[in-house]
Amino acid sequence: MISIQGSSLSKNNADDNKLRIHTLGRFVVCRNNEQLSEEHSRSRKLWDLFMYIITHRDKPLTAESITESLWPEQEYENPGSVIKNLVHRLRHKIDPDPSVPKLSLVVNHHGCYKFNPETACWIDAEEFETFCSDARTYVKSDPAQACALYRKAADLYKGEYLPESPYSEWVMPTRHYYRQLYIDSVSKLLTLLKEQHDYAQMLIECEKAFSIEHLEEVFHLRYLEALIGEGEISRARAHYDYISSLLYKEFGAKPSSAMVKLYQAIVKNCKRRAEKFTDITDLLQERDEAEGALICEPEVFCVLCRMERRRAEREDRPIHVGVLSLVRSDYQQPDPDHLTNAMVILKEHLLMNLRKGDVFSCWNDNQFALLLPGANQEQAELVLSRTAESFKDKKINDAFIVRNSVHHLTPFEYI
Repeated sequence: MISIQGSSLSKNNADDNKLRIHTLGRFVVCRNNEQLSEEHSRSRKLWDLFMYIITHRDKPLTAESITESLWPEQEYENPGSVIKNLVHRLRHKIDPDPSVPKLSLVVNHHGCYKFNPETACWIDAEEFETFCSDARTYVKSDPAQACALYRKAADLYKGEYLPESPYSEWVMPTRHYYRQLYIDSVSKLLTLLKEQHDYAQMLIECEKAFSIEHLEEVFHLRYLEALIGEGEISRARAHYDYISSLLYKEFGAKPSSAMVKLYQAIVKNCKRRAEKFTDITDLLQERDEAEGALICEPEVFCVLCRMERRRAEREDRPIHVGVLSLVRSDYQQPDPDHLTNAMVILKEHLLMNLRKGDVFSCWNDNQFALLLPGANQEQAELVLSRTAESFKDKKINDAFIVRNSVHHLTPFEYI
């Protein structure tokens, strides 16, 4: 099997000569450890045609139907000649021996073009579908085998089908099919793990799923269930605040009844909360905080950083994590009570001045860690320096000041 990371290709299959087609998360065609589709932008029509044939590989396609679907804004006097020429060029790109038509991946049959299933070819979407189908047959008889197959399927799904054609109508039904199959398969995997009380593995699978479908509520429901199962009540409560505010921000949606029931379970299991009226006041105050920048526990902050890093890796961009350190201007050891008071003031300062999409966490006794999604290095440094500068206006005992730093993380650095 050939795995792709950036533009590099690595081999894990003895049959190098087999054409390997990746469609989930990124379109890549390779043979003999050589990437054939690297000139996609320079041969757009050629590879659009190939993607279309692969997507409709169970159907015969006329030249007219191909041109109307792929390039509806263009009128061709002779669609047959256009497609014939493109298919000829395509065969020289992908076929092991273009001089032998019967070995070609694209054949002409009764005036129609069709994918040739007899050729040696591996397609990630087909294997993904096969793993999902095989897993379903083992759900009752061998849950462990079903889990293993569902995990293999999930590993193959790197993102939406053919993202290089984001607005093409012809790809939408297939894209929706594979996305739904992925969601259903991961949901079944999580259900099986829950039945086995394997909450630790549930957390791992959920975090993987967040990097692909970070707004899919069912994954967050299972994540909360796993945290409760592990006894991580504080993390569960912080994650509920995060996802409920995120769903409201993105869709204007309130938590579902299933999410509310889980939240009630979280509150019920929170031993530090007594049944008294002041707890309701505390809860309302916490919800008010969630309306601005999100403050979360360090463990949740790490999860969000990993999610952002995975998205950044797919987009080949860095992320930036800021650190604000509260110190005395004379570098003396601060009084603990004064330091606690100063940290509370700094926290309120961050809640008022950071954007709604920003995330921060009280990392230790005198530091806050900040995640600034979408900010580049210069923007991140500007946000932190402005925050540190404006904090000088606060009247705090012991003359505390804020020192700031920005950590530049490349897509392949792990947090």
